[in-house]
Amino acid sequence: MLNNIVIKLAGHQSIIEFGNFFIVPKINANENKYIILKKILLAILENKKFLVGKPYLNNILASAKIVKQNVKKSKILIFKMKSKKGYRRKKGYKVLYTKLFFAGLKINYGS
Repeated sequence: MLNNIVIKLAGHQSIIEFGNFFIVPKINANENKYIILKKILLAILENKKFLVGKPYLNNILASAKIVKQNVKKSKILIFKMKSKKGYRRKKGYKVLYTKLFFAGLKINYGS
């Protein structure tokens, strides 16, 4: 059985554990729907063995349930300043994220 997998989703790589929640950049899908994660880079087995993809593992598919859309984390600040001139500008924004629940794996040993 697998303990952890490393996936690539929305341009970011995430390490996720079976049965845990994780947050990724916003995905355009409805809440309480399941999505299939095909881009699995690495799988870690219980007996400390690794399955490494080149670049992806083709025989493993993961499914995740969208728990909540539009989750906001802490604000990202942009501060501009020019020394000795009195020029200071402070701006900020919040990025939208999607909260997912890692539901399960499907391993196809045939390929």
